[in-house]
Amino acid sequence: MNIGMYEDMNSDIYALLCPRCGYNYMHHEKIMVYARSEDEKETTVTTIVGRDVVTKKVPSSEANNPSVRRHGLTITFTCEGCIDKFKDEFELHLAQHKGNTYIGWGEFKTEAESETEDDYELF
Repeated sequence: MNIGMYEDMNSDIYALLCPRCGYNYMHHEKIMVYARSEDEKETTVTTIVGRDVVTKKVPSSEANNPSVRRHGLTITFTCEGCIDKFKDEFELHLAQHKGNTYIGWGEFKTEAESETEDDYELF
């Protein structure tokens, strides 16, 4: 499926927009891949930042996987349009559950709120 991004990368029509401010100048900074068989006690977490790749196994209860039971994916973004108003980074989550794939943005926090522990909601 071609959504046009390869034919017209200079057009804003296919650009992902920031869910906070609607601006299209977003940068993906980090990717986290969560590999977990159904209800497995450990999750393999692969973190990619630039050219650096780190893989480790962690207890599933501590993995921060967007999926409660299986595989998940998190892409961390920054946005040039709202970086001064909110915490610098926010996340796009993909989760697998019972054969379905869900996608959603993590909870957004202002600078004042960013001191507390992050909580994420998919839906």
